[in-house]
Amino acid sequence: MRISVNAHYLKRERLSGLGRYTHQIVVGLADQDIQIVPIRPPDRLYAQGGKLYQYLRFLAIFSAELLLPPVLRIIGQTMLHISPAFSAPAAFWSSKYIVVVHDLAFVEYQEFYSRLERLYFHLNLWILRHSDQRIVVPSQYVKRSLCDHFGIAANRVSVISPYAELRYESEMGNERRSEDRGRYFLLLSNAHPRKNISATVEGFVKSKAPSAGFRLLIVGNFESSVDYSSPHIVIMRGVSDRELAGLMRNAEALVLFSLSEGFGFPVVEAAQFGVGSLTSEVSSLSELISPKRTPVPACTVDEIARKIDGFILDEAIKSQMADDVNYINLKYNRERFEKLWQELIYAE
Repeated sequence: MRISVNAHYLKRERLSGLGRYTHQIVVGLADQDIQIVPIRPPDRLYAQGGKLYQYLRFLAIFSAELLLPPVLRIIGQTMLHISPAFSAPAAFWSSKYIVVVHDLAFVEYQEFYSRLERLYFHLNLWILRHSDQRIVVPSQYVKRSLCDHFGIAANRVSVISPYAELRYESEMGNERRSEDRGRYFLLLSNAHPRKNISATVEGFVKSKAPSAGFRLLIVGNFESSVDYSSPHIVIMRGVSDRELAGLMRNAEALVLFSLSEGFGFPVVEAAQFGVGSLTSEVSSLSELISPKRTPVPACTVDEIARKIDGFILDEAIKSQMADDVNYINLKYNRERFEKLWQELIYAE
């Protein structure tokens, strides 16, 4: 069987969730005697350039996603096309098409996207609502959003969550940076407003963590400058997978107090090292806690400070986090991911 895959996001650093998810699809299907035909725009499109260049790059990538799947289907008899990101224009041409919707942040935070991006995302939504293409999402939260707010039938939407893969990097070595000496909490994120970075930092500074000798390491490829003057805050950019594995393994806990997440990849990545996470427990993050307990939202500065203090002072909190880690490691794994994708692909 031959499948074409939109490999655009493989061009991104794998630190991004989209890059990791795309990589997992390609690797998982290739292991099942499925021939992968990547739709990969030319490398020159990823060079730095001005605004005009960015528009031209967008049009080139859009054209490739629109035209290449049907061409490959005709010439190479490709049976199926998969778009691992929210891109559905080829659905007009292909009778067999699967699109992955990771989140709907562009609906909740429209003001942070350009006019062209908003137009493109809404075009995708319109196509999905007026077609019968199959949709894959990483969490029940995203599925409910699509079905409840956009009227998409639930039987069209499959939940296939990613798995943690940084353990393979860590087996190659425990490469760490000098910035991570001592005890620290780890925040893996970007600067999008839904990540709630400012409240997280203020909550950390307000908590007992700094006086107890903890620091907060913020790791990510930031879309804008993130600057904080506190000596207890460290910003780390350009971290490799091997370095990230070392940072996660040695963290006291991961923190992710986002206002909205399509899945919460860092929480699953941390769990593979036995490291628990302090999260806002809203949106999809509520799915990454043990069923033994009820989610306790923590999004404001005071709520975040209290949750961090609880971790430092209350052993029962650490026990709950250990339950979460066990739950995550049992539920999110490569075998389940690949099995669900195979079932979807070979479904009638």
